[in-house]
Order: sequence, then structure tokens, then C-alpha cells
Amino acid sequence: MAKKEAKTDLWVTSQLNECGIQFTPQGSDVKEIHEALSSTSKSGTSDAGYPEYTEQI
Repeated sequence: MAKKEAKTDLWVTSQLNECGIQFTPQGSDVKEIHEALSSTSKSGTSDAGYPEYTEQI
């Protein structure tokens, strides 16, 4: 499964680049967003919950 996920991530990255969308993988360069994500998870465990990509503002 990890191999398919890696291929999907590479494809998404190429699509974002092709569309000229600036992004940050696995977190955010915006301090407040990065701090908020560092204690958030989908399962509610307060572990880090970083999305695959965040758009740079």
C-alpha cells in the first residue's frame, strides 16, 4: 500500500506544480497553522496531524 501512496503523492505534487500552486508538504510554514497542527489528529489523540499538503499563503 505504501508504494501506491508514494505514487499518488508524486502525482499530486506534479499536478500542484503544473497548476502553479505553491504548497508545503507535511505541515505549514505559517507558525500559527504549524502550531495548531502539531497537537491535532483525526483520532483525537492530541498527536501531530499534518495534512499531506498545505497551500502557502
